[in-house]
Amino acid sequence: MKYVLAASALALCMGSVAMASDQLARQLGVEPGVYTNAQLAVIKAAQEEDDSLALKWAMGQTDIVVSTQSIGGGGRMDEQLARTVGADPADHSTAELTYMFFDQYAD
Repeated sequence: MKYVLAASALALCMGSVAMASDQLARQLGVEPGVYTNAQLAVIKAAQEEDDSLALKWAMGQTDIVVSTQSIGGGGRMDEQLARTVGADPADHSTAELTYMFFDQYAD
């Protein structure tokens, strides 16, 4: 009798977790049963922060495009370019470093 009662309680708990997961999926506008609870949490956070890249990643979409224009000038980009041409990034602008790069590797 104890085992039947324990099994019934366990089944009831598991069923309520599944129902909560399905309810959250419907609230987020996705199909219930497709995503794990962790994925649903990422989808919810991405929707709240209007982060389309995180949303696509969480939903398993593969057509994600990341633009290099979001990098901006200076910083690590200049350091990498300066190392490539053998110069100090503090002594040259991005334009100068780019010119040096093409001067060395144009041929």
